[in-house]
Amino acid sequence: GNSNSTLGRIGLGYLYTDFKPQVSWTLPGMGGFGAKIALFDPDDIIADTAAVSATDNSSPRVEAQITWNGDFFQTGLGVNLWVDGTYQSTERSTAQQGAADNAAVNATASTRTAAMTTGSLDDRDSVESAGVGFGTKLSYDAFSLVATGFYGHGLGIRGQRALGTATSTGALDDFGKERKTYGSYIQGTFDFGQGTSVGYSYGGNYMKKNGRDLNTTGTMNSQTMHSGMVWHNVTDNFRLVAEGGFTEKTWYLAHTDQEDAFGGVGAFFFW
Repeated sequence: GNSNSTLGRIGLGYLYTDFKPQVSWTLPGMGGFGAKIALFDPDDIIADTAAVSATDNSSPRVEAQITWNGDFFQTGLGVNLWVDGTYQSTERSTAQQGAADNAAVNATASTRTAAMTTGSLDDRDSVESAGVGFGTKLSYDAFSLVATGFYGHGLGIRGQRALGTATSTGALDDFGKERKTYGSYIQGTFDFGQGTSVGYSYGGNYMKKNGRDLNTTGTMNSQTMHSGMVWHNVTDNFRLVAEGGFTEKTWYLAHTDQEDAFGGVGAFFFW
């Protein structure tokens, strides 16, 4: 399975990377441009109903990234740009294929379509999952701004190809069909000098509802977060931090949202 952390903004603007063994190749730098391609140990692709997940990992996951870093026309504006992508094809076991067949046959009339019948279920034997990410970081004097986003097919809303922290958040729905998700966040920080800085960020992840979700109440729609932080470096090795924020989760066909506020203080030691 996929073991995904819930720390920080994971699931609230981007997906957890879910580090896995890899073989990668990095091109030599070319005037600020860089490129990297890698083969990863593949992930299981998890459905809301576990029996229709895809876990027969016979092929590696492929990921690639292109970056550019530089000073924008020598103006002192530092620019980092990146675009990356991921692709994985995962087979279903015989038992999982049978479960997908049964899910299609047992679907209610309002959710059954021609594409869900045993003979024509296009994703019965395997599942395709893919995504693209993109972003920029701009730095000028004491100010820094980050803006980034992603779009995924069969990737889930929190960790790649996994379930989220709530129900009906899987990379695949109850019938084993890939869900589409997207997300983004923006973050700004300012350094006042003398070791004191502040920051604010806002972002979230969103999940598009499948036609096969029509009768399913409580399918995740979105989860977003506002977050603010101030920190002070007492020394090069000791930092004090205070942080607070507000999160909101929404569901399709639900009459209530979930809202939470949080705050905390802490310290970090560096060596």
